[in-house]
Amino acid sequence: MAMPSFACARLGRRGALSLELGLVALPFLMLLLGGIELARYAYTVEAVERHANATLRAALVYVGGDTTNRCLSELSAAIAPPALLPGLAADRMIRNQASCAIDSTSRQITVRVAVAYRFSFIAALFGAVEQEISRTAQQSL
Repeated sequence: MAMPSFACARLGRRGALSLELGLVALPFLMLLLGGIELARYAYTVEAVERHANATLRAALVYVGGDTTNRCLSELSAAIAPPALLPGLAADRMIRNQASCAIDSTSRQITVRVAVAYRFSFIAALFGAVEQEISRTAQQSL
């Protein structure tokens, strides 16, 4: 007894769906996880930038109008740093320095803040496991 032609065609395609899923699933998961990782990195860069600006504001409020007494070379010890934003860990903060300098010729005061944060990728993206994110913010009074 001969099999109908549609039954023969169906037997020849057995396992094709599993193979197609296997071929498509890996690149899809790589793109999905890579997108999540890059979004995490972009958020951390923005959070470090916002933290640097908040530290600069705290330093500017501390220095205020009393520049002769409060403009210290090591301003970091004098001001209370702002709280870290969600997603930033205190043990990954490498540097959070604020300094103040007075230009004697123009009598201009510059308050500068330097923040560095160590970001670690979950998956080694392009061979990078850790990346240092550093931002500097400054304001002249």
